[in-house]
Amino acid sequence: MGKLTNHPKWFTKWRLITTIVVMVMILLHAGISYYQANYCNANITINGIKVGGLTAVQALQKLETTVLKNEVYGGEQQFLDGEDTKMAFLDNDLPAVKKLLSRQKKPFLTLEGSLT
Repeated sequence: MGKLTNHPKWFTKWRLITTIVVMVMILLHAGISYYQANYCNANITINGIKVGGLTAVQALQKLETTVLKNEVYGGEQQFLDGEDTKMAFLDNDLPAVKKLLSRQKKPFLTLEGSLT
């Protein structure tokens, strides 16, 4: 008995190339999914503060250290200069930020957005 199949060389090379392309696509999808599960997409803001590229913990730390200026202007004239305030967060706020991260998951990365 001879060979059961006689595949030409081009078919073997084509199968190898297809396998490599599929593996690269799977790895890209896994990397994008990991990033979106753990980091805010670019240009994301929470309460007007840019948190793009940060993890949930880093985003909360940035929000906690942000000082809000309580100033009221009419044109260029300042009418009120109130006391500056800092945002306050509790331990139970971290799951809410992680929930926002899970809401941003999309098949393709988005360039802009706001989680408010």
